[in-house]
Amino acid sequence: MPLLRPLAWLLGLLLLIVALLAVFALTFDANRYKPEIQALVKEQTGRELTIDGKINLSFYPNIALQLGQVKLGNAVGFAKESFAEAENARVAVQFLPLLEQQLKINDVHLQGLKLNLHRVKSGKTNWQDLLPEGSSQATADAGEAMTSLLGGLVITGVSVSDSQVRWRDDQHGNALTLAPLNLQTGTFHPGKPVAISLDTNLKQSAPALDVHFHLTTTAQLADNAKDFSLANLSVQAQLPDTLEANISGNLQGNLDKKSAEIPDFKADINLVGQGTFNVGGQLDVNLAKQKLALAALTLEADLKTAQVPGGTLQSNASGKLDVNLASGKGLLDLPHVQLNLLDQALTGVLQVQDPLQPSRVVEGKFKTDQLSYPPFALQQATLGVHFADGQVKLTPSGKLFQGDYHGTINVDTLLTPPVVRTEHKVQKLRTDDLLFALTDDRLITGALDMTAQLDSVAGDAEAFKQNLNGNIALELNDGTIRDANFAQKTKEVVTLFEKEHVNALGEKEVAFTKLEGQWQVDKGVFHTEESVMTAPHFQVKGSGDVNIVNESLDVKLRISEKPKADKPQGLFAPLHIVGAWDKPSYALELDVLLKELAKSQLDTEKQKQMDALQQQRDSVTERLKNELQDEKQKLTDELKNQLKGLF
Repeated sequence: MPLLRPLAWLLGLLLLIVALLAVFALTFDANRYKPEIQALVKEQTGRELTIDGKINLSFYPNIALQLGQVKLGNAVGFAKESFAEAENARVAVQFLPLLEQQLKINDVHLQGLKLNLHRVKSGKTNWQDLLPEGSSQATADAGEAMTSLLGGLVITGVSVSDSQVRWRDDQHGNALTLAPLNLQTGTFHPGKPVAISLDTNLKQSAPALDVHFHLTTTAQLADNAKDFSLANLSVQAQLPDTLEANISGNLQGNLDKKSAEIPDFKADINLVGQGTFNVGGQLDVNLAKQKLALAALTLEADLKTAQVPGGTLQSNASGKLDVNLASGKGLLDLPHVQLNLLDQALTGVLQVQDPLQPSRVVEGKFKTDQLSYPPFALQQATLGVHFADGQVKLTPSGKLFQGDYHGTINVDTLLTPPVVRTEHKVQKLRTDDLLFALTDDRLITGALDMTAQLDSVAGDAEAFKQNLNGNIALELNDGTIRDANFAQKTKEVVTLFEKEHVNALGEKEVAFTKLEGQWQVDKGVFHTEESVMTAPHFQVKGSGDVNIVNESLDVKLRISEKPKADKPQGLFAPLHIVGAWDKPSYALELDVLLKELAKSQLDTEKQKQMDALQQQRDSVTERLKNELQDEKQKLTDELKNQLKGLF
């Protein structure tokens, strides 16, 4: 049939074309073009391209190019290492869309990629020569055809596996490595969103860091090729046995301005075995100006660690953060802070100057209705906090046992173990409340004024007591010794000089006007040469040691009548208190007391005899004086009579 003949010729022509293409595909060897490819790269970049593996080209079902090991040399003036190398690379392009000036890539795969990025002190990088500032008109003209082709670019997926990126920055003296790096994307089309998944480990030299990252997001580059977004950004970071973090938000940025913002930034941080931090706010980053800002900042913390007093800490804070990423200078300002520590609720403000610098300074001021450290409870308390250069300073103040308390606590964290230096001042503190809190016994009442300077080391209670040194000066006014254990043991002596009376509670007590003393502290042993308690008719002088390390005391008291102008020493009774705190022994040295009593009685009797003799002497003197006066009068009268006879 006439119609079948041209169809047969057409079919035969198609078969011939297919056969010729098959022969070309089977006989074509791209490896023969390695020298030309290497020369072209050398001409265009000035770098050496090494293709050690085979080049495989296939045409079915897609046009696919597969390379074995390939290396691209480094820029001139940089280390003699590869700028980039890959163990295996594969690109597959659909054939038919090319006829419609559309580039559709089915697959881009890189395996074993190693990319070495380097910036020297001058600021020059080893990739900037690959991105020349200007291009020739010929290149621009050729690019017009590529623009038309790339306008329909579609990449169904990019995968990078078992790869590595190294970054060295000589300007800032740090280096980091991303390895192993695995990247997977969804379908890419210019101006359309593309799903991205990245998994890698980041290792950094200074400061030392080894973190695992997993990132997922949907990225999009705007038509102006400047604005971009990372929607539903999610980053999981893990520092083994130390930290786990989840960061999320929607990022919008601009490539020209090198800026980005996350208006719904959120970070949930888990410190393994210690607690959690939750941070939120409006994050703004400008890499061109090296600035980071976090507005509407919220911070929540829930810590459970032995490094926190009491073992737990809950915190809620709000404020803002402004910091320079290059210098580390800036300010973390938290005007609203709530802390729950040691079962106390504190509110206040906190500021951190230059938060990214090692020399950061922390300033805070807190207040609470009650700040407790059993058995002490500071009422209407305020607490100042200062931290700088490894030095911590705490300044608590408030009402303590109805008195006023002001303290300063300095901790030098640069020493091992940390050294604690403290100063304390109390005024009008009620000792009956203090002693009851310590011993369940209102042994001594009165209003206490005290200053103390005490130093020790931070650590457990035993280490603190064993290294405690310092001085204490105290004065107790208008007090009483109540009929408690101490009063019971001493009342038989005290009653020699002072009468007891019964207070409104039916307790026997002895009043005194002042108790004062100076104490020196050496390795947990409190020593006094003389402490004096003065009462209306007696006084007590004491000397000795109180050892808080082994909880013992060895104190000698000299209980005496109040000194008088004519009797500065007076009668005294020695009382020796020695032994453990919970069961001290009271030894009244009666022999010394009896000797003093006998001496006192002897002195009294002697004084009586002296007084009697003096009285007798005065009587005789007066009698003789009167007799002499009488004799004198008689002689005067006789002389007058004789004189009368003469005249």
